[in-house]
Amino acid sequence: MQDSLVLNIANKNELLAAYMPFIKNGGLFIPTAQNFQLGEMINFTLNLWCLTQETAMTGKIIWLTPQHAQGGRPAGIGVQFMHENAKLIKDTIEKQLAGLLQTDQTTHSI
Repeated sequence: MQDSLVLNIANKNELLAAYMPFIKNGGLFIPTAQNFQLGEMINFTLNLWCLTQETAMTGKIIWLTPQHAQGGRPAGIGVQFMHENAKLIKDTIEKQLAGLLQTDQTTHSI
């Protein structure tokens, strides 16, 4: 596994842009210029404005957005939650995004 990444999400708009609700167990897009491979396992730290402490997570790379991607999307990776607290984090995220997940807002992944 590579060095741990940190994802800081300061508000609901940032969370909506990063969240990948179509991924089993939930997932997040993490902007990074580092090179990863699909299927690779990584550790990352998640800092959500709505939680009192950071959360150490483990995830599997299921999405790659290269540098200079179409539409000006940021380079980064989509990570499927694989940590034992994946359901708790997914539920927390979806509670914060209640009513917003069906919007047509552009996200970092689709």
